[in-house]
Amino acid sequence: MLSKTAVSALSKVGKVHQRSFSLGGVRLNELPCVGVKNSMDVTEAATPQSLSQELKEKYYPQIGNREIVGPSYGAQFDYHDTADHPMPSVRWAANTPEVLALREKELNDWNTLTLEEKKQLYRNTYRQTFAEFKAPTGDWKRIASIVFYTLAASVVLFLYNVTSYGTKPVTYDQDYQQGMIATMLMSNVAPYSGISSKYDFEKNEWKK
Repeated sequence: MLSKTAVSALSKVGKVHQRSFSLGGVRLNELPCVGVKNSMDVTEAATPQSLSQELKEKYYPQIGNREIVGPSYGAQFDYHDTADHPMPSVRWAANTPEVLALREKELNDWNTLTLEEKKQLYRNTYRQTFAEFKAPTGDWKRIASIVFYTLAASVVLFLYNVTSYGTKPVTYDQDYQQGMIATMLMSNVAPYSGISSKYDFEKNEWKK
């Protein structure tokens, strides 16, 4: 037996569906539902697969007149070739008269279909086979060439810096720099705010 609190909570959940339940941005009350007898009976509600062309153009204009044949991938109804989601939510080909006629024919005995028609049915739904979209693309060659080019350019620049410049000027020498500082202090350069102002001549050390 459910408690009164649980029964009350379930009844509230049943009332929320009109505001909350949606399928890819389409509210249930906007879909052509079949067999929905009460607020909690949504098992027979229509899915985006049964949308009219008008509603598809309204909510999913990017797919044109292609059929929605499966659940969305990441809340988006689109076509993609991926091994982890091998059943795209929409067909690859648009609904042309030739395609629709072939789909009507496939509802009968498949022995009446030619091999080319069976292949065409597959290509109407899928752009590539598993073997095609998982085949090596050769991108590793492009990536490898970029890596080797970058390494070669780095080596050339390093060798250029090493071989093109001579020895460092004397001003880079530590002893020369110390001598220049001593000369500036003895000449009392910038006594108010410069280097001489930071030296204590009485104690013969830098001010702390």
